[in-house]
Amino acid sequence: MNKPFPKSCSRFSEIIERLSTYLSGALFILNLVVIIANVFSRYFFNISPIWTAELARFTLIWAVMIGMNSALYHGEHVSITFLNKILAKGSARIINWLVQFVTIFLMFFMVYYGFRYAINSWKFKTLGLQISKGIPLLAIPIGALLFLLQYIFLQFSLSGKKEGKN
Repeated sequence: MNKPFPKSCSRFSEIIERLSTYLSGALFILNLVVIIANVFSRYFFNISPIWTAELARFTLIWAVMIGMNSALYHGEHVSITFLNKILAKGSARIINWLVQFVTIFLMFFMVYYGFRYAINSWKFKTLGLQISKGIPLLAIPIGALLFLLQYIFLQFSLSGKKEGKN
């Protein structure tokens, strides 16, 4: 039987993964360009603008936080699976539910408190770039929100695949 909800979740998951991969890749490239420009500037002109280290740090943080849901989509996060192999199916299922609950709780926690922290820091400026400190801090809640959406969409799309097999 063709289930539209798991199929939609799978499609949304693919869209989030693709956008995140491209954005994260672009941020990594920008990070590399900034670092190379800083090294070039320091070596040839004996100057090192303060903003280059700050921009490199911020682009790296944003790239990792945006890209972590792409790693989730491809199953590349570290996981401990030996418990599932040694426990009975019922116990393994309980542990899987517990892991899902903890993951969702932590992502909600990061989204909520990350946004609060970024908003509270909005009035302060960074030293080098003179931008709001809230801008780099938004990487945490936005990355966590994308991860949370990706995680939920994957759970529903996988449940649809399991139902389809039965």
